[in-house]
Amino acid sequence: MGGAGVKRQTIAQAVTLAGRAVRRHGDPVHLTFTPGDQGRRFVCGGALVTADLDQVVAEANCTALDLPGGPPLLYVEHVLSALAGLALTDVDVHLDDREVPLFDGSALPLVEALLTAGRQELPGEVEPLRLRQTVRYERRGQWLELAPADEWSIDYTFAHAHPRLAHDQVQLDARTDYATAVAPARTFATVAEIEQLQRLGLLRGGDESMLLLVRDEVEPVLRLPHEYARHKVLDLIGDFALLGRPLLARITACRTGHSDNHAAARLVRQASG
Repeated sequence: MGGAGVKRQTIAQAVTLAGRAVRRHGDPVHLTFTPGDQGRRFVCGGALVTADLDQVVAEANCTALDLPGGPPLLYVEHVLSALAGLALTDVDVHLDDREVPLFDGSALPLVEALLTAGRQELPGEVEPLRLRQTVRYERRGQWLELAPADEWSIDYTFAHAHPRLAHDQVQLDARTDYATAVAPARTFATVAEIEQLQRLGLLRGGDESMLLLVRDEVEPVLRLPHEYARHKVLDLIGDFALLGRPLLARITACRTGHSDNHAAARLVRQASG
């Protein structure tokens, strides 16, 4: 998930999968990965946007890109995480709606589709970002610290007021198999959080098959040990993929959300070469 001189790679053939939107409506959305040679790009209705920090627009509870000609493109983080986790540097992502489906709340359906598409090597390499100094970002008890290193690693701590979530921690590094140790970890929310999103008009579709729902009275069935922290790492990988180059750093993070990841990534870009 990050190393020196990463060979440029795309997929060998197109692959399509379908899921449902959750924010603007609950209708089906089709997503097609196609081979590319211009980095990671999203295409919808003839509009195109490159996955880059400069294209990020503020949206609650997700990563969104400024897609020309209409509202922002929502929920790109799991797609970018899957592409970065599989070291696919050049892929075009075609959508028939400006919202990426949530699927089962994880990156696993995306990873499975990409693996069936095979891979094809492209000329050249992508040079990694190397930090010149330690970078720290902090906001109201949510923080990230990134130190120079020869490979990627992360120590992530998750904390939540809900007693069934409470505290979770995971440590991963460049030898971690993304497809089995990160991709299956699902988006999660408490019942109260879901109800709040619905009141705010931020959740108009979806059902319990599209996330890990945490109830007060029932212990959740986890796919993986430390699934909560692993999903936060999944999101972080997707958000840092907006740097466009693999990052060599020792990352320590606590309770971060998408906006924290974006802000830290901007500091990383300033402090790297």
